[in-house]
Amino acid sequence: MSRPEKRNAKRKHREEILSRDFRIESIKQSVGIGVHHARGEAPFLDPHSWIEARGRFDEPLRDITEVEISVYPDPNADVAPGPPPCVGAIIRLKPTVLVVVPFTVQEFERLWVLATVSAIRRGHVAFTAPYWNRSLVVNLGFSTSQTAEDE
Repeated sequence: MSRPEKRNAKRKHREEILSRDFRIESIKQSVGIGVHHARGEAPFLDPHSWIEARGRFDEPLRDITEVEISVYPDPNADVAPGPPPCVGAIIRLKPTVLVVVPFTVQEFERLWVLATVSAIRRGHVAFTAPYWNRSLVVNLGFSTSQTAEDE
């Protein structure tokens, strides 16, 4: 096999889409505010909010079942160029899989309300096959269902 063929084979492997359902065991919400001041610019308030959901995959990913999902609002949230186009990233696999996804402000507010009343029970994430302990997330969803079959 020539070198370009190996490179294409690796790329195809990375574009393979995997998915996992997970159950949520705990949720932490954070709100804060700071001042952003870059040299030569006027300072401005920099509010930040996060939702951190911890749970377990129904099926292990490389022998790992623990997952941490971090979601934050981003007024500029959009599809990131691929391949494949994505909405977020898995930035760590061990000791827990860490998924980070920016939500639009409107969708984040909806999720915040569900988290506040402890209604979020399960989730689903679809992602590219991990490469060097990183992956692109193409889909992330949360549900109030008790079981995967109810979704």
